[in-house]
Amino acid sequence: MKNISLFIVIVLIISNLHFSCTKVEDIVDFPIKDPKLTLNCYFHPDSVWAFSVSRSLSVIDNANLSMVTDATVKLYENNNLLATLTSAAADQRYYFYGSKPEPGNEYKIEISHPKYKSISAVETVPQAINFNVEKFKIVDSSTYYDYWLQKSVGTLKASVNIRLSDPKGEKNYYRFICYYYDSIYGGVINQVWLESENISVEKKYPNGLLFSDKYFDGNSYEMNFKFEDYSFFSGKTYYFVLESMNAARFNYEKSIYLYWDSEGNPFSEPVQVYNNIDNGYGIFAAFNSKLLKYYVK
Repeated sequence: MKNISLFIVIVLIISNLHFSCTKVEDIVDFPIKDPKLTLNCYFHPDSVWAFSVSRSLSVIDNANLSMVTDATVKLYENNNLLATLTSAAADQRYYFYGSKPEPGNEYKIEISHPKYKSISAVETVPQAINFNVEKFKIVDSSTYYDYWLQKSVGTLKASVNIRLSDPKGEKNYYRFICYYYDSIYGGVINQVWLESENISVEKKYPNGLLFSDKYFDGNSYEMNFKFEDYSFFSGKTYYFVLESMNAARFNYEKSIYLYWDSEGNPFSEPVQVYNNIDNGYGIFAAFNSKLLKYYVK
């Protein structure tokens, strides 16, 4: 009985020592950073200037995205003031219709507001790059004649080779996309899913083919891609677009899709979305493009 009592006393002493030596951490409030202005703007020689300005949110802030509609937005072209915008339109974006972006010109954006630090960014519009469709091969097809539409409809599998002329001695970035107008079902623009095993192509990018000239700087370069169209019809026209872009858009496109791909996955590595805004967040990026039509009988 004495041995049992001694054992209980020893256990109680050890337990007390354990709890007295264990440090209980208090939950410290997560540091909340001051909100910053956030800008989103893609611009192109055929586009109207449009700027979306909001404020950043803390990671523990459950509020909806807050647009800033009373900022002062200044746009410069080659260091010359092009426009000053002080109020947003009904859709909460700032618009400038006076001129369109010009290839080779440098554009600077400055945004200020009494409640936040001013932000800025500078980018140059790239030149459009010529390309050709070298080969369009129908790998497989399964169609039937639709008497109501008066044409053949079904599935098409195709292999396409394009060739582009890359400028020498500079870093160039591209996106290649394919789309068509769905004239049967209301004229909707549908983008075609493209696949390529080319070493230059970013593998986890779903919105077309994203690539750089890392492996073919200054050369005439041919690359292959494949696609399947499950709503094919005879007489269809495909639109091939080669976009040339600056490094800012290339890095942003890569990072934003990696972020979306990892969202909700507890085992994925954190992804930091690319940002080229001084003192703030967001993207201010230019691109240019060439378009070719390809008619399939």
